[in-house]
Amino acid sequence: MNKFIVATFTDETKASESVSAFKELHNDGSISLYQTLVVKREADGKITTKQRTPQEDIGAGLGSLLGAMIGAFGGPVGAAVGFVGGGAAGLLGGFAQGDISEEFIEDISKGMKPGMFAVLAEVSEPWTAPVDAKIEALGGKVVRENRRDVIDDILEKRAQERRSWLDDKKAALQTRKAEKMQANLDQEIAEARDKLQRTAKKARQRLDQTKIELDWKLQTLKEQATKAKPDVKKQIHERVAQLQQDFDEREKKLSRALDVTQEALQP
Repeated sequence: MNKFIVATFTDETKASESVSAFKELHNDGSISLYQTLVVKREADGKITTKQRTPQEDIGAGLGSLLGAMIGAFGGPVGAAVGFVGGGAAGLLGGFAQGDISEEFIEDISKGMKPGMFAVLAEVSEPWTAPVDAKIEALGGKVVRENRRDVIDDILEKRAQERRSWLDDKKAALQTRKAEKMQANLDQEIAEARDKLQRTAKKARQRLDQTKIELDWKLQTLKEQATKAKPDVKKQIHERVAQLQQDFDEREKKLSRALDVTQEALQP
C-alpha cells in the first residue's frame, strides 16, 4: 500500500536535502518514490508551495494531501489546483480531504509550526527505518499515513443513494399524474438527474486520473527495477503486483458508480 510521508524541518536547506535523501533511498531500492513536494507554513499559518518533483502535474495523491493542508491551515487554493492535473484538479473542490484523515492533519499541524518547512512524499515503503534514519540525521521529524482512497467508496455510495432517490421520485410521479399534481415532482426529478450526472462526471474524472496515475507509477517502478540488484528487483515486482491489485479494486468501485448512474439516467 502506498503511504503519505510528511517530514518537517526548521530550515529550508535541510528540507531540500531530504528530497535528495528520498531519491537516494529510491535509487537503492529501499523505497519506491513517486513524487515529492516542499511546502512552507508561513508566519500567518498558511501553506505555500516551494518545489516539487520535475513532473508536469502532481497527481491525485499529493494533490489531496496538499489540498487538505491548505484547507486546514489556509493558503492559496489556486496553488493547489495549479499543481494538480487532469481530472484530479476537478476533484479538489469538495473532495480534497477525502483521502486524508483528520488525525494525520492534526499530527502534521503539531509538528509544523509557522516558519517551518515540510517535504510531502508519496512512496511504497516496505519498512520505515530507512526513511526515519535519513530524516532524523537531517534534524527532521516524520509522520506518515497509509493512503486510503476513500473517495472511490464515497462516489460509489453516492451514486447508489442518488439513484434510489430518483427511482422513488419517478414512482411517486406515476401516482401524482393520476391526480394532476406532477409539477413539483417534475422539477425534483430534473434536479435528481442533474446530481446523478455530476456524480457520473466525478466518477469518470476519478477513473481517468487513476488510470493515468497507475501508468506513471508503473513506469517509475519499471525504471527502478532495471537498475536494481536481484533481491531488490524482486521486492519492486511485488510492489508492482500490489499497485495493480489496488488499482483493480478502485476501478471496480468507480465502474460500478458509473454503471449505476448511467442506468438511472436512462429515459
